[in-house]
Amino acid sequence: LDSLRSMFTPPTILNAEGHRMVPHKLYYDIASADEAFHALSGLAEGETEADLLTGGEVEQGKVKKIRFPWLGGTDEARKRVGGPVLLGTMDIKAGKLVVEVNSAERAAVIKGIIDERLGDKAVYRTTIVEPIESQINEMWQARTDAGGAAAGPGVRDKFEWPISPNVPPELQAILEERGREHWKSWFDIPLPALDNKSPREAASDEEGLELLESLLRSFENNNEKRSAGDPFAPNVAELRRQLGMDS
Repeated sequence: LDSLRSMFTPPTILNAEGHRMVPHKLYYDIASADEAFHALSGLAEGETEADLLTGGEVEQGKVKKIRFPWLGGTDEARKRVGGPVLLGTMDIKAGKLVVEVNSAERAAVIKGIIDERLGDKAVYRTTIVEPIESQINEMWQARTDAGGAAAGPGVRDKFEWPISPNVPPELQAILEERGREHWKSWFDIPLPALDNKSPREAASDEEGLELLESLLRSFENNNEKRSAGDPFAPNVAELRRQLGMDS
């Protein structure tokens, strides 16, 4: 029951520092793109201004447009990811600064930093909050309505992966782990397609094997239609091996 509950319950998404993941975009009016860049470039820990400027637009020695990362994080978070954590991004262009972060805590921190480093040269306008749970809930509901990933065909009629072209790495990792958990428990879940037998039970008799073979073939056909990177795509060859059907 715990396995089934975890399969159909949307996860609580946390970032590397343990904050609830809620994307924020902070908007500022700025006096100078060049001044804003030089004031904030130190937030890209481990990167020099020269490195950052290779991805920007510079005219007559002045920065006109640039986008660069905010890198850092707690010691614990650094150990977890093996280096500086991507805390957000800075997007600077003519008269505008847009900062993207993935938690309310990071939004509060960067707002304080900008106030300190730019003062009245940056005028805060607004913050747009984009709860990521709505996307996750939609995905989980689509899987539930279609009978879960075990149902095979039909899921993709309601849900297309990826959720968005900018899925955060932390979210991607969580979804991949949920996919692995699902297929690990799949062997012992009674399925309507197998006359309410679990795959492990179905593999033990001739009639069950026929139904199981049909289900696995449907998985293979469905995999051909899946988008690359779908974390819930079954590894059919591994399922066969685990069930003793790879001979």
